[in-house]
Amino acid sequence: MDDDDAAATTNQEGTMITGDDVRKLLQATRRGRRVDLHTIEAIIRAATQHCRAQPRVVSLPPLQEKSQQQLTVIGDLHGSLSDLEAVLGLTGEPNRDNLLLFNGDLADRGDHG
Repeated sequence: MDDDDAAATTNQEGTMITGDDVRKLLQATRRGRRVDLHTIEAIIRAATQHCRAQPRVVSLPPLQEKSQQQLTVIGDLHGSLSDLEAVLGLTGEPNRDNLLLFNGDLADRGDHG
C-alpha cells in the first residue's frame, strides 16, 4: 500500500482523527481516491461523539484586543469536501488566532458530501 492508499484508509481501527488525518484524506480525495467505508464510519462516530458533547448554543469569547486574532464566519457547506477545501485554502487552517465559525448544514446533502 502506498502513501496515497494509506491516506484514503486512515483510522480503520477507530483511533482519534487528527488534523493530519484530515489533510491526508483531503489530498487523497483530490487525487480521485475514494474514502473507504471504515474511515467514513470512524469520522461519523468521532463527529457524533464530539457534537453530542457540545452545547447547542455556543457563546464565543470576545476577540483579544491588540492581537492578530480573526474570526471568519462560513455559510452552509452542505457536505461538500471541495467547498471545505476551498474555504480552508482562503482562510488557512483554524488555530488559536484564526477562528472559523461554521454556520450549520455541514453534511446534510450534496453530490460531493
